Amino acid sequence: MDGRSERAGSQGHAGTASLTLRIPAAKLDTTLAALKGLGRTDRVSTSSTDVTSRTQDLDARITALRATIQRLIELEKRATDTSDLVEIETAIGDRQGDLESLEAQQRGLADQVAMSTITMTLQPTGTVVESTPAGFGDGLATGWSAFVAFWGATLVALGMALPWLLLLALLGAIALGVVAIVRRRARNAVVRPTRG
Repeated sequence: MDGRSERAGSQGHAGTASLTLRIPAAKLDTTLAALKGLGRTDRVSTSSTDVTSRTQDLDARITALRATIQRLIELEKRATDTSDLVEIETAIGDRQGDLESLEAQQRGLADQVAMSTITMTLQPTGTVVESTPAGFGDGLATGWSAFVAFWGATLVALGMALPWLLLLALLGAIALGVVAIVRRRARNAVVRPTRG
């Protein structure tokens, strides 16, 4: 197993698991058939990459580098001048680093050819069913919970509205007081007829 991730189910959604498997290439078909037998298969897709030319190129470059390193070692054995010896050893070190890098790439390609990668996602069949009341007791408990939740929400809404209601009541009282004062003054200001 090269990788694994899981997601738990929640709120009516089923959980899933994703697996990445490395299988020997020769056993790919039999492994796929065995995996299909574990449950319903919704989708299968396969792909391959031809690495023949890349492998041949790497093989040729590795062979050439090994031959070059061998020639440099032969030159090193016959070198008499110190500066030539240092130059040859530097060249051998450089070629050796290149050779190791190419050999690492070659091992990576060999692994790709020898092993196949399968990525599969697993999920249960059917859907997650939310529980419903099974009898009178469950119905009563569900009804009581709904009753409490309703009045709890109503009290919260009332608590939020109360300051506004008080402000509106105060403004209404002030407005009524102003109207009463204006009417009283208007009655007092009525022009009385004069006696002649």
